[in-house]
Amino acid sequence: METGAAVNDRMLRACFAAAAKGAPSHAYIIEGEDERILRGLSDYFIQLLLCESHDACGKCPSCRFLAEGGHPDLIRVVPEKPGVIKVDDIRIGLVEDMSIRPYRSRYKIYVVEHAEWMNVQAQNALLKTLEEPPSYGVILLLSCNTEALLPTIISRSVRLKAMSGGHGWERIPEEERYRLARIFTGIRGTDTAGIHTAAEQLAADDFAPDQVIGGLRTWIRDIMALKLSGAEDRIVIREALPALRTAAEDYTWKQINAILAMTDTAEGRISSGVNPAWQYELLLARMR
Repeated sequence: METGAAVNDRMLRACFAAAAKGAPSHAYIIEGEDERILRGLSDYFIQLLLCESHDACGKCPSCRFLAEGGHPDLIRVVPEKPGVIKVDDIRIGLVEDMSIRPYRSRYKIYVVEHAEWMNVQAQNALLKTLEEPPSYGVILLLSCNTEALLPTIISRSVRLKAMSGGHGWERIPEEERYRLARIFTGIRGTDTAGIHTAAEQLAADDFAPDQVIGGLRTWIRDIMALKLSGAEDRIVIREALPALRTAAEDYTWKQINAILAMTDTAEGRISSGVNPAWQYELLLARMR
């Protein structure tokens, strides 16, 4: 089993791809330290599932329903009292309602924020549904403390850990960090010659491949955090915040996923002995 922040990114992409292809799992635990990022991540996932073209287009009737806050196949389980989710909250808001088929979409999605608030009785009620869910049911459990959930619930769910690490950014010497940030900042809007020059700079002896690849992942991780929640206090590459804000506005989720996938490919090829400069040039072109 792989561990680490990079693997979390790969897992997220795999789940997003499954959602886009119409093959999601029935239950997900979206965990992390920042509630804003968890909510943003779940909102994007929901849009992928309910979008009529499965790519979070933002234009179809389902996406417009979501934007207006009134999609009939999205149910948020709201506890009667904050701080505890009781068995009736789960039974009435989720278990019984799930017996009704979706109104207009392929899926019916249930969101339980602060899933760690569920008491044991509520979790046991949910567990029965997780054991035999209907084909159209998708449950998203958002939690800042997954350890409070029963092991049987965790074992029946796909765990998605929101981006939290900096992919080793803090271990890169400060001078190199600033140089990497300047290179990444300058890519947006540059021409082919500029991309070639930047790739040659990254391939110079001053930068180890793991620094470049880790730096790229940190860059994209920060863009994702801004897109998901606007949480500037969670940004790792603080020296490039203005450029990251612009990139978060400009990049689509498809572009972000493509860059992350290409980063994985480049890392593997470089490890196999392929010229790093060639791989960096492809990556930077994609980033542009």
